[in-house]
Amino acid sequence: MRRFCSSACLLLLVVGAATLNLHCSSSEPASETDDPSEEASGPAYTLLTHANDTLHLHHLQTDERHALQPDVSDVVQHEAAPAHNAVAFTYATPDSVHLARYTLGDERIEQVDAQAAPATYSIAWHPERDAFAYGVYTPTDDGNRGSGTIRIAEDGTTEPVGCGASTEVLAWLSDAQLSVRNDENLYLVAADGCATEATLDIRRHHHMQYDASRTRLAYIYRQLEYDRSSNAYEPDSSLYVSSADGTQETRLFGNDRAPRHATWAPEGAELAVSVREENARRIVISDTESEETTFLIPPANAPEGAQQHPHWSPTGDAVAFTLATNDRLQAAVHQAGSTELLQPTTGPAWGWVDDQTLVVPTNDGLTLLDLNGSPLHTLPEETTLVGAWPADAANNQE
Repeated sequence: MRRFCSSACLLLLVVGAATLNLHCSSSEPASETDDPSEEASGPAYTLLTHANDTLHLHHLQTDERHALQPDVSDVVQHEAAPAHNAVAFTYATPDSVHLARYTLGDERIEQVDAQAAPATYSIAWHPERDAFAYGVYTPTDDGNRGSGTIRIAEDGTTEPVGCGASTEVLAWLSDAQLSVRNDENLYLVAADGCATEATLDIRRHHHMQYDASRTRLAYIYRQLEYDRSSNAYEPDSSLYVSSADGTQETRLFGNDRAPRHATWAPEGAELAVSVREENARRIVISDTESEETTFLIPPANAPEGAQQHPHWSPTGDAVAFTLATNDRLQAAVHQAGSTELLQPTTGPAWGWVDDQTLVVPTNDGLTLLDLNGSPLHTLPEETTLVGAWPADAANNQE
């Protein structure tokens, strides 16, 4: 069990019209490097990026860049595979929305699905297989989930799950079970046939997310509570943790703590959360199994400012966060009992490439930083980062 401080405390990466029949096609790459054999000189990372209306694969070590997909106006979301060997993502073109995947080591992307805009996708990877479930629906005029479908993408094909009432997938819980939803309910259903196994009213549930084991669900529960002193209804937003089906719920923090940005550790039962503590925002680590809560940084040692947007490192040994002081934002990392303040940022960190490298937005663009705060590489400001890996990660997957 990880611990970041020893003191007990009272109290941390995004169905419409007819399908466009792009299943399992692949786009051919085009190299933009004059001499790919040029001696390596850059940082040893591979990036999947979007810039200048094109998806690129960029090998920073040799500065070799391949155009994978043109005419892309925006990347909407991206979800990394649990094995860190692939990323599924959605992107927009002028008249449609596409679902695609990139597999580490390839020089192309695989097209999975496409719908006429404004379709909305959701993505949930299988916990062990190289497959993911996805939902797609057309939003209604009032912003709700309209008609759609839920399918499974695996081995270059897609198959319908058989769901009729739900059009968004939250998680692939086990080999045989999915967590899906519509506007009113969450359902645990069979991955083959969509037979309903559990139902939960989620009209007041927000920011729902499962832990790595898919056995715990964290969410913000929002309601209006009547305050007799003010003779008015006041908003109440509390952070809860429950079992996968929403039962056995436990309230971790109430509205007085204003819980924000709850993020599960990559393994185990720990949840990093930014809460209000004595008129300051602090990140706490809540072990939902032992029900113990500790400050990420003991208040006596904490730097001045609000601690927000925690990001666990891939192994869970460090937590990066954004420190907000007046009008200034700064990236910070807490590891092995000490806190390092890195560079000023223009927003929350994008995430980690590996345990030694963090990606943060700066005035110059997206910057890769080592844990000393030294910049390794900066992407132009208009670039969207879809995936990032160490250069030898593809070899390590074999």
